[in-house]
Amino acid sequence: MLVVIVSTVAVFSVDQGSKALWARHAAVTINPSPAFGLIHSRRVLACGWAISFVVALFAGPVHSLLVRAALGAVLGGAAGNLADLRMRHGVVDFIDVGFWPVFNLADVAIVTGAGAVLVGVAMTAGL
Repeated sequence: MLVVIVSTVAVFSVDQGSKALWARHAAVTINPSPAFGLIHSRRVLACGWAISFVVALFAGPVHSLLVRAALGAVLGGAAGNLADLRMRHGVVDFIDVGFWPVFNLADVAIVTGAGAVLVGVAMTAGL
């Protein structure tokens, strides 16, 4: 569980720090509905975060360091976006690659963390 907590705190801290730094030196986008407009309520995001936390806490022993760190990345990214919604009334996005909607490091952590959880679970299951 310690790896999940450390990973969560690290991702949250890097996400919030990058947003604060970027907002001081360049233009950012404040997105009032995260997840490409699929989530329209802080309550929905908060419930998703709480469910993920409970799953991470009570899913049983996860022996893979990759899966534990990846769960923390997902939780940290979700917490970062939830903090934005709470404090700024919208998610701060600043990474613009042109052909994709603007996003942030929390989004990167959520997507890569979820992918790593799937890969880690598949590897553990021998798939």
